[in-house]
Amino acid sequence: MMAVAVRTSPNFDARSPRILFETGLPESTPGDPSRYDVASDGRFLVLAAAPDSKSEERAEIHVIVNWFETLRDKR
Repeated sequence: MMAVAVRTSPNFDARSPRILFETGLPESTPGDPSRYDVASDGRFLVLAAAPDSKSEERAEIHVIVNWFETLRDKR
């Protein structure tokens, strides 16, 4: 992940890029979803394999939609 200092006034000026951190992830290819996001507090959220997982293994993610309604129905 790289960062560049930018100044916009009085003229646009971009400094040299610098490395923020390395993720070990390959660069994304066209059609690949983003593997990171930036939280509102400035933290980077990076999707990466667990350190002890094998590359051919896939983790499962369960998404619960409308979980407030589901919780309300259980009362």
